[in-house]
Amino acid sequence: MSRLLVAVFLASVVAVCSAQNSTTPTVMFKLERYSNPNNQLQDGSNCDPFGWSKCDPYVVVHVRNSANVTDLQTFTSTPTNDVSSLDFQMFIGFVNPLLIKVPKGTVVDLSVTIYDDDDIGQDEIIGTYWFLYVAGTEAKRETKTAGSASLTVMMATVG
Repeated sequence: MSRLLVAVFLASVVAVCSAQNSTTPTVMFKLERYSNPNNQLQDGSNCDPFGWSKCDPYVVVHVRNSANVTDLQTFTSTPTNDVSSLDFQMFIGFVNPLLIKVPKGTVVDLSVTIYDDDDIGQDEIIGTYWFLYVAGTEAKRETKTAGSASLTVMMATVG
């Protein structure tokens, strides 16, 4: 009899955990690729005013709940010097992909601003990109363009 009770208890725990996971899934955002072949800022000027080098990009990411515009998490990467394109790795100053738990059906807003890191003066904006994803829906990959620069992001529900 006690084995039956243990089995029923374990089955109940598994059922409750499964139900919780299905109503609060994990959403994944993976920064995949940045490309800026003209090495230009958002305003069309060169990242390097003398044209001697390429951009030194870094990203600032805001993950928000679109319904109430609450920041769920904010991330800032480390700069990469002198590149026109970049395939994002697993760790870029934060773990990539980003994993966020939100209720199923939540519209999640991902905004990514890419800056050019400058040693002298203020960092300048290369581009700002917005992505929307509904938790629990089909995975999708999107590429957005701002000026001459583009950013590709993969979005999916993973659990």
